[in-house]
Amino acid sequence: MVGKAMTLSEPFLTPTEAACVARVSAETIRRAIRSGRLPALKRLGSTRHWIERQALDRWIKGECATPALHSSMALADLMQQLPDLPTFQGDPVEIQRALRDEWQ
Repeated sequence: MVGKAMTLSEPFLTPTEAACVARVSAETIRRAIRSGRLPALKRLGSTRHWIERQALDRWIKGECATPALHSSMALADLMQQLPDLPTFQGDPVEIQRALRDEWQ
């Protein structure tokens, strides 16, 4: 905030302000936002993110869920739904030739 002192009771913070509160770099805050670990709001047509103070406090305490855990669980569920695919046996060069001949 230009020309205004930041108070700890402000409901929304910029990434730079959030970095000061969390004692990390602003880039760390931006990476957390991009990865989905730190929720942030963005006004339509704007590139500026606003972080809710309560969300930042939860992120600092480590209470925000990591999307990697959720995505790996979703990937495991997806893998179980896939049909069994045939496996190729034999010489890889022969398989490549057969596929090439099939497409010609």
